[in-house]
Amino acid sequence: MQMIILLIFLIIFILWLLFTIHSFYLGYFVYKIGSPGKPKTKNNERILRRLQGRDENTPFKFIVLGDVQSSFRNLHELACLNGEKNISFVIQTGDLVSHADEGHYSLLLHELDKYSALSFLVVPGNHDIKGGKFLYENYLGLKQYYFFFHRCLFIVMDNSLGPPYSTQFQWLKETLNENFYKAKHTFVFMHREPIEWERGEPHPALDDYNPFFQLLQNFQVDYVFSGHLHDYQRIERLRTVFISNGLVSKMDGFMKINPSYITLVEVNADRIQDTRIPVYQGFTNRLYGCYLDASVAHFYPWLKKLSNSLFRFKD
Repeated sequence: MQMIILLIFLIIFILWLLFTIHSFYLGYFVYKIGSPGKPKTKNNERILRRLQGRDENTPFKFIVLGDVQSSFRNLHELACLNGEKNISFVIQTGDLVSHADEGHYSLLLHELDKYSALSFLVVPGNHDIKGGKFLYENYLGLKQYYFFFHRCLFIVMDNSLGPPYSTQFQWLKETLNENFYKAKHTFVFMHREPIEWERGEPHPALDDYNPFFQLLQNFQVDYVFSGHLHDYQRIERLRTVFISNGLVSKMDGFMKINPSYITLVEVNADRIQDTRIPVYQGFTNRLYGCYLDASVAHFYPWLKKLSNSLFRFKD
């Protein structure tokens, strides 16, 4: 009996040691978490420069993606879809990371670099900002911005940390007032949904969003996209279409995984068509994503602090 217990203890110790070594390797050599010379990518600014000057009046397609958090490996599906559909850009509606810390940002941005062909814009979410606002600004850059693409106006509004929204609504009003007359279509993106859903029934969040709905009506905004809500919902209200993309694949039983949904938007002449597309993530791929999140974003930063305190280890 003692031999069995000793064997189990030895197996656990070896697994823990292997996990520790692999976490250190990934965090220090691959993802380079906390490296002082790590470049600040300013992703939003870089992508906006790539999209500048695209004023041609031709059809185009873009994708709206909801919360990513630890299931960043779904990005592979986006890359495949980009190859099939010739996507102009992707807008992610916040909660790109699950925690606003160096480990999670390093992990996610390393994965994004694998798909540099994707023009990937980000909306700030509460998980991206809370506790680490400076990281979002360092790596992703702009929190509120707008741009024109193929004579359409795209506006990203920051409502990541919740009400009050008076400053954001004033900025939105000024942006619409200055630019809407030049736009063939107008799209607004935010993280928190302005429509509350209870048992599948929509209820406009009028207390906080009354001025917002009035702006949409006054300026004839075509679409409002949001995330945050861990579900997919679509409704048309006062001639504006509201779409909320859900989180990522949810487990339903041990091996059965429900799909995430992304929205493919096709703008063609005077017609806009939105299509809900399911994205399935295999069990092993999801498991590996969770492993990377645990080992790189959670365990390695703790291991580094421990090493610094015990051995005065420095990058």
